Amino acid sequence: MPLILHSVASDNLLTDILENILEVEQQQPETKTSLKRPVNSIPQLNVSENEAEYYVQVDLPGVSKDQIDLSMNAGNILILKGERKITLEQKDTDKYHISERTFGKFERRLRLPNCINLDDVDASLENGVLTLRYAKKRKIDEKKKILIK
Repeated sequence: MPLILHSVASDNLLTDILENILEVEQQQPETKTSLKRPVNSIPQLNVSENEAEYYVQVDLPGVSKDQIDLSMNAGNILILKGERKITLEQKDTDKYHISERTFGKFERRLRLPNCINLDDVDASLENGVLTLRYAKKRKIDEKKKILIK
């Protein structure tokens, strides 16, 4: 699926994020469901920014916050792990005509830029969408006089 970049940041940080998605992500084992077929349950995401913040939105329908593990390693890599569990009972006599829902463990990694403020991060899960907000570190635009005491 192609990535579409709607706007380019002045310092190309958003472009760097998108390029790093392909570099770091999709390090997960193949899983199987009770439907006896391999599945790819990597959640899809959007990355955006404004002047003050970066946003990562991840589609996680049917996944509760207790089933999600979020962490950040020393290389500013966001690690999202979890499991979408099968929510239906399957009988041996059941015959599926279409089965597009994916289940199983997933892991997604995303390198974030160094200019994020790790002390100002929010995460929320609403209507099957995990939203992460990372504040950007403030840039010093002007020369500031420092008083010596």
